[in-house]
Amino acid sequence: MRSTARRLTALCAAVGGVLSLSGCFMGDPRGAVFGYRLVDGVVEVAYPMCPGHDVTGVELRRGTSGNGEGPFLWSGKGPRSEAVRHGVFTIDAPTSFTTTTDAHPLPWGVYVEVTEADGGGMTGFLDLPKVRAFHPTGPDSWFTEDGPRTRAEVDAQMGCNRPRTPPS
Repeated sequence: MRSTARRLTALCAAVGGVLSLSGCFMGDPRGAVFGYRLVDGVVEVAYPMCPGHDVTGVELRRGTSGNGEGPFLWSGKGPRSEAVRHGVFTIDAPTSFTTTTDAHPLPWGVYVEVTEADGGGMTGFLDLPKVRAFHPTGPDSWFTEDGPRTRAEVDAQMGCNRPRTPPS
């Protein structure tokens, strides 16, 4: 009986260790942040991604906290340019995607869910008042929750040798 309990404890510890380590090698890095800025009054997004990955669409949902499951606001599919495919696009406007839904005024808090061609993607949170208050430090300056970053710094969060997981 005691031997069975020890084996069960060891098995549980091993499974727990494997599951916690799997986060280091699979999926998106914890805390990867999108970059945002205003360009002529329209929100532009710098989506963190690896070379060889392509953005195929984006969906906006209202929210202030939680898991991004708020009411639907807007979507865009079919990138219009290489820049959009590679992660730089405007939201709530038809300029970046070939197919879009009708635009609505953006609320203060918006979840931005990006889909990639391989089925991967991530969701970021846009805090509109913070982006409006952001003062760029240069032409390649993006607002992030961690402070200003360049496009390369936004992408560098990804650790590009790991596979990505689809948004849940």
